[in-house]
Amino acid sequence: MSSPTNLADPGRRLVAYIIDGFIIGAFSTVIMIIFMAPFFGSVMSAAINEQDPDPAMLMGGAGFMMLGVLLMYLLIFLYFALQHSSRHQATFGKRAMKLYVTDIDGDRLTFGKAALRSIGRFINGMTMMIGWLMVFFTDRKQGLHDMIAGTLVLDGTQEQDGEEDFERI
Repeated sequence: MSSPTNLADPGRRLVAYIIDGFIIGAFSTVIMIIFMAPFFGSVMSAAINEQDPDPAMLMGGAGFMMLGVLLMYLLIFLYFALQHSSRHQATFGKRAMKLYVTDIDGDRLTFGKAALRSIGRFINGMTMMIGWLMVFFTDRKQGLHDMIAGTLVLDGTQEQDGEEDFERI
């Protein structure tokens, strides 16, 4: 099978990313509030009572916060991997923008390939956004995470090989 030609516009990908960012931000905020409450509770209690905070409570609270951060990253990883390998092949943001993710041949992603793409997204974070900016300059409009996983983001409103891909979404 030839490679799909209905590549997603980088601007629409950006809007999808912003939508997903709001969703991720909402559940990350809830997680961090839950996991930070014990830490700040012990600090505030000590401040109100004009005492030094208990070091054991501070260490326990800091550990609990770290657990919250790890849980948050796990949920972000799963948010992308599970949705990209689902029948929709798209996150909520991509669905809103009528985009979907495939492998290089236009086939649905396995969970493993979607997981590799999610790991690539974390690597993008270490490149000061250069990994994402690559979509503006590569022939297949791929970011670093797409190149790592061998994926494409496609426009579901354009016809591909005489079929209406919008039906997929």
